[in-house]
Amino acid sequence: LFGNEALQGPWLLIWREIQRQFQQAVTAGSTTTIYDATNAQRRHRRELIAIARELGFTHMTGVWVKTPVWLCLARNKKRERKVSEDVIFRMYRQLRDTSPSLEEGFDNLICYCPETQEYGNCTRVVSKNPT
Repeated sequence: LFGNEALQGPWLLIWREIQRQFQQAVTAGSTTTIYDATNAQRRHRRELIAIARELGFTHMTGVWVKTPVWLCLARNKKRERKVSEDVIFRMYRQLRDTSPSLEEGFDNLICYCPETQEYGNCTRVVSKNPT
C-alpha cells in the first residue's frame, strides 16, 4: 500500500483500502474473505465488522493468535524485517487490555496459543493440534 512493507501509514488510508478490497470481493461474488491484521484496538475491530456486514458479509469468525510477548520478541529477532520492540510491547498491551470478544460482533471467536498449541472458542480449549 505504501510501496514498502516496512512502512505503516495512516490508519485512514489503510481503512479506505480495506473498504475498497471488501467492496471488490462483494462485487466479485465472494462469499468468503480473509482479512489478516493485528487490529489491537477494539474500535478498529468493531469498525471492520460493521463495514463488512454493511457490505453483505453475513458471518464473522475472528481468530486470535495469543502469542506470548516473549515469543513475539524471540521470533522478531530471527526476522529479516524486524518490528520495533516498542511496537511489539504496545500492541501486546493493547490486546491484553482489550482482548477480542464476541461482544464486538464476531459470530465465532477462535483462540490459538502457539506456546501450548491449544486452540478453542476463547472460553475453553477445544482441542490440541487440529487435524
